[in-house]
Amino acid sequence: MKQLFAGAVSVDITPKLPVSLVGQYYRRLATKVYSRLRAQVLAVSGESDSVIFVACDLLGIPEELQAAVRVQVHSLCAEIPVDNIILSAIHTHSAPYLSRTHGSTTWGSDFEWFPITDDEIRPEDYASQIIADIAAGVVQAWNNRTPAAFSTGLDHISISHNRRSVYADGSAVMYGNTNRPDFVRLEGGGDDGIHF
Repeated sequence: MKQLFAGAVSVDITPKLPVSLVGQYYRRLATKVYSRLRAQVLAVSGESDSVIFVACDLLGIPEELQAAVRVQVHSLCAEIPVDNIILSAIHTHSAPYLSRTHGSTTWGSDFEWFPITDDEIRPEDYASQIIADIAAGVVQAWNNRTPAAFSTGLDHISISHNRRSVYADGSAVMYGNTNRPDFVRLEGGGDDGIHF
């Protein structure tokens, strides 16, 4: 049996504040942290090949971000096969802009970043911060590899079919507050039968 090696690390990619969040049809300025953003890094290698997965608490991964992380990793540790680094996003709608056009690329010019306050963190500054942090995490995960094995498991995932909140008076609101006392359910139900 061939030997497998794996190393993992969790990297904090929470921005400094205040910062604009991308992923809604209106601008939001975060002034406090509700939950920290993470990049989960898994480096796996065998006798002849390897892969490094980086799952980020972000809306999406622009090609420039992945390319910049690869360049930074190579400058820190030339032995890491940077073409095998794969970045992905969980597609949260509550993460910072990574560029001034992060939202407008998909949804049009109404979603371009512009500063709301003078002290707001700029997208390019946040991108520079996480490029360095993710690259350091990749190197750490690579250097932490130890003998490993894969196994299987079974679980389920709950998926909502809709983002509209339904209230006791029968009204429904897109992205409605679910903390209201008259909140009844999410419109369209959910699916708890998705096996993973």
